[in-house]
Amino acid sequence: VIVTNAHVVAPLDPQRVYVVNRRLGRPITVQVAAQTPDPQPGRPDFAMLRLPADAPALSPLGLTRTASRLDPVIAAGFPQAIMQTDANFQALLDGNIRSVPELAVTDGLVSAVQNLPSGLTVLPHTAAISRGNSGGPLVDRCGRVVGVNTFGFFNAEQGERVSYAQKVDSLMTFLQANNVNVADLTGACQPA
Repeated sequence: VIVTNAHVVAPLDPQRVYVVNRRLGRPITVQVAAQTPDPQPGRPDFAMLRLPADAPALSPLGLTRTASRLDPVIAAGFPQAIMQTDANFQALLDGNIRSVPELAVTDGLVSAVQNLPSGLTVLPHTAAISRGNSGGPLVDRCGRVVGVNTFGFFNAEQGERVSYAQKVDSLMTFLQANNVNVADLTGACQPA
Protein backbone atom coordinates (compact mmCIF):
# COMPACT_ATOMS: atom_id res chain seq x y z
CA VAL A 1 0.00 0.00 0.00
CA ILE A 2 1.24 3.47 -0.92
CA VAL A 3 -0.27 6.69 0.39
CA THR A 4 -0.44 9.98 -1.49
CA ASN A 5 -2.88 12.89 -1.70
CA ALA A 6 -6.24 12.38 -3.37
CA HIS A 7 -5.72 15.63 -5.32
CA VAL A 8 -2.66 14.01 -6.94
CA VAL A 9 -4.61 11.09 -8.42
CA ALA A 10 -8.10 12.62 -8.79
CA PRO A 11 -7.50 14.10 -12.27
CA LEU A 12 -5.84 10.92 -13.61
CA ASP A 13 -7.29 8.04 -15.59
CA PRO A 14 -7.57 5.31 -12.90
CA GLN A 15 -6.19 2.76 -15.37
CA ARG A 16 -3.04 4.83 -15.88
CA VAL A 17 -1.71 5.52 -12.39
CA TYR A 18 1.93 4.54 -11.96
CA VAL A 19 4.49 4.69 -9.19
CA VAL A 20 8.24 4.49 -9.57
CA ASN A 21 11.24 4.50 -7.28
CA ARG A 22 14.72 3.03 -7.36
CA ARG A 23 13.63 -0.18 -5.59
CA LEU A 24 10.85 -0.82 -8.11
CA GLY A 25 13.26 0.02 -10.92
CA ARG A 26 10.55 0.96 -13.39
CA PRO A 27 7.03 2.43 -13.39
CA ILE A 28 4.47 0.00 -11.97
CA THR A 29 0.74 0.33 -12.58
CA VAL A 30 -1.15 0.64 -9.30
CA GLN A 31 -4.80 0.51 -8.36
CA VAL A 32 -6.36 3.52 -6.63
CA ALA A 33 -7.93 1.49 -3.82
CA ALA A 34 -9.48 4.36 -1.85
CA GLN A 35 -9.50 8.13 -1.66
CA THR A 36 -11.08 10.87 0.38
CA PRO A 37 -13.89 12.74 -1.39
CA ASP A 38 -13.59 16.39 -2.42
CA PRO A 39 -9.89 16.94 -1.67
CA GLN A 40 -9.03 20.57 -1.01
CA PRO A 41 -6.71 22.48 1.34
CA GLY A 42 -7.90 22.22 4.91
CA ARG A 43 -9.83 18.97 4.47
CA PRO A 44 -8.63 15.35 4.58
CA ASP A 45 -6.79 14.62 1.33
CA PHE A 46 -5.59 11.03 1.05
CA ALA A 47 -5.45 8.32 -1.58
CA MET A 48 -4.42 4.71 -1.05
CA LEU A 49 -2.64 3.01 -3.94
CA ARG A 50 -2.27 -0.75 -4.07
CA LEU A 51 0.73 -2.36 -5.76
CA PRO A 52 0.16 -5.57 -7.72
CA ALA A 53 0.99 -8.81 -5.92
CA ASP A 54 4.03 -9.44 -8.13
CA ALA A 55 5.67 -6.05 -7.43
CA PRO A 56 9.03 -6.08 -5.61
CA ALA A 57 8.66 -5.85 -1.84
CA LEU A 58 9.07 -2.35 -0.41
CA SER A 59 10.08 -1.45 3.14
CA PRO A 60 7.30 0.58 4.69
CA LEU A 61 7.93 3.75 6.64
CA GLY A 62 6.70 3.71 10.23
CA LEU A 63 3.98 6.10 11.36
CA THR A 64 3.95 8.11 14.57
CA ARG A 65 1.47 10.50 16.13
CA THR A 66 4.39 12.01 18.07
CA ALA A 67 5.03 15.46 16.62
CA SER A 68 5.50 18.71 18.49
CA ARG A 69 6.40 22.31 17.81
CA LEU A 70 10.12 22.74 16.99
CA ASP A 71 10.66 19.04 16.16
CA PRO A 72 13.13 18.67 13.26
CA VAL A 73 11.52 17.21 10.13
CA ILE A 74 12.42 16.27 6.56
CA ALA A 75 10.08 16.61 3.56
CA ALA A 76 10.66 14.18 0.69
CA GLY A 77 9.26 14.29 -2.81
CA PHE A 78 9.68 15.29 -6.41
CA PRO A 79 9.10 19.07 -6.49
CA GLN A 80 8.49 20.54 -9.92
CA ALA A 81 11.14 23.24 -9.38
CA ILE A 82 13.83 20.54 -9.07
CA MET A 83 12.38 17.97 -11.50
CA GLN A 84 12.29 20.48 -14.37
CA THR A 85 16.10 20.37 -14.53
CA ASP A 86 16.54 16.66 -13.72
CA ALA A 87 17.80 14.67 -16.74
CA ASN A 88 16.50 11.39 -15.31
CA PHE A 89 13.01 12.83 -14.84
CA GLN A 90 13.00 14.13 -18.41
CA ALA A 91 14.21 10.74 -19.70
CA LEU A 92 11.39 9.04 -17.76
CA LEU A 93 8.85 11.41 -19.33
CA ASP A 94 10.38 10.65 -22.73
CA GLY A 95 9.68 6.93 -22.22
CA ASN A 96 12.90 5.56 -20.68
CA ILE A 97 11.24 3.42 -18.02
CA ARG A 98 14.58 2.59 -16.37
CA SER A 99 15.33 6.25 -15.66
CA VAL A 100 14.36 7.20 -12.10
CA PRO A 101 14.83 10.73 -10.74
CA GLU A 102 16.59 11.36 -7.45
CA LEU A 103 14.29 11.99 -4.47
CA ALA A 104 14.57 15.59 -3.26
CA VAL A 105 14.62 16.31 0.47
CA THR A 106 14.44 19.51 2.50
CA ASP A 107 14.70 19.94 6.24
CA GLY A 108 12.98 22.23 8.68
CA LEU A 109 11.07 22.42 11.93
CA VAL A 110 7.45 21.87 12.90
CA SER A 111 6.11 25.38 13.47
CA ALA A 112 2.88 24.34 15.21
CA VAL A 113 0.35 21.57 15.66
CA GLN A 114 -2.80 23.25 14.41
CA ASN A 115 -6.47 22.24 14.34
CA LEU A 116 -8.34 23.64 11.34
CA PRO A 117 -12.05 24.57 11.37
CA SER A 118 -12.76 21.37 9.38
CA GLY A 119 -11.38 19.30 12.28
CA LEU A 120 -8.23 18.34 10.36
CA THR A 121 -4.98 18.56 12.31
CA VAL A 122 -2.07 19.92 10.31
CA LEU A 123 1.61 20.56 10.89
CA PRO A 124 2.74 23.90 9.49
CA HIS A 125 6.49 23.46 8.99
CA THR A 126 9.56 25.17 7.56
CA ALA A 127 10.81 22.35 5.29
CA ALA A 128 10.35 23.79 1.81
CA ILE A 129 7.70 22.07 -0.31
CA SER A 130 6.24 23.06 -3.66
CA ARG A 131 4.12 21.61 -6.43
CA GLY A 132 5.26 17.98 -6.78
CA ASN A 133 5.76 17.40 -3.05
CA SER A 134 2.05 16.71 -2.57
CA GLY A 135 1.46 13.28 -1.09
CA GLY A 136 5.06 12.89 0.02
CA PRO A 137 6.04 12.13 3.59
CA LEU A 138 7.11 14.52 6.31
CA VAL A 139 9.39 12.44 8.55
CA ASP A 140 11.12 12.98 11.86
CA ARG A 141 14.86 12.42 12.33
CA CYS A 142 14.12 8.75 13.11
CA GLY A 143 12.52 8.22 9.68
CA ARG A 144 8.99 7.93 11.09
CA VAL A 145 6.21 9.63 9.12
CA VAL A 146 4.62 12.44 11.15
CA GLY A 147 2.55 13.88 8.29
CA VAL A 148 1.70 13.90 4.58
CA ASN A 149 2.72 17.09 2.75
CA THR A 150 -0.39 18.51 1.13
CA PHE A 151 -0.47 22.26 0.56
CA GLY A 152 1.38 25.49 1.02
CA PHE A 153 0.68 29.14 1.62
CA PHE A 154 2.70 31.84 -0.12
CA ASN A 155 2.31 35.58 0.37
CA ALA A 156 4.45 37.20 -2.34
CA GLU A 157 3.97 40.68 -0.91
CA GLN A 158 5.52 39.73 2.43
CA GLY A 159 7.73 36.90 1.13
CA GLU A 160 6.06 34.54 3.59
CA ARG A 161 5.91 30.81 2.83
CA VAL A 162 4.39 28.09 5.02
CA SER A 163 4.30 24.39 4.15
CA TYR A 164 1.51 22.19 5.54
CA ALA A 165 1.38 18.46 6.21
CA GLN A 166 -1.69 16.58 7.36
CA LYS A 167 -0.78 15.05 10.72
CA VAL A 168 -0.54 11.25 10.81
CA ASP A 169 -3.60 10.97 13.08
CA SER A 170 -6.00 11.58 10.17
CA LEU A 171 -3.96 9.28 7.89
CA MET A 172 -4.24 6.47 10.43
CA THR A 173 -8.01 6.99 10.62
CA PHE A 174 -8.22 6.87 6.79
CA LEU A 175 -6.12 3.69 6.57
CA GLN A 176 -8.04 1.92 9.34
CA ALA A 177 -11.35 2.84 7.65
CA ASN A 178 -9.96 1.08 4.56
CA ASN A 179 -8.96 -2.09 6.44
CA VAL A 180 -5.24 -1.35 6.63
CA ASN A 181 -3.78 -2.14 10.04
CA VAL A 182 -1.15 0.34 11.13
CA ALA A 183 1.03 0.58 14.19
CA ASP A 184 1.62 3.86 15.98
CA LEU A 185 5.32 4.10 16.82
CA THR A 186 5.20 5.93 20.11
CA GLY A 187 7.82 7.79 22.06
CA ALA A 188 10.11 10.67 21.33
CA CYS A 189 12.53 10.44 18.42
CA GLN A 190 16.03 9.55 19.57
CA PRO A 191 18.15 9.55 16.39
CA ALA A 192 21.22 7.31 16.35
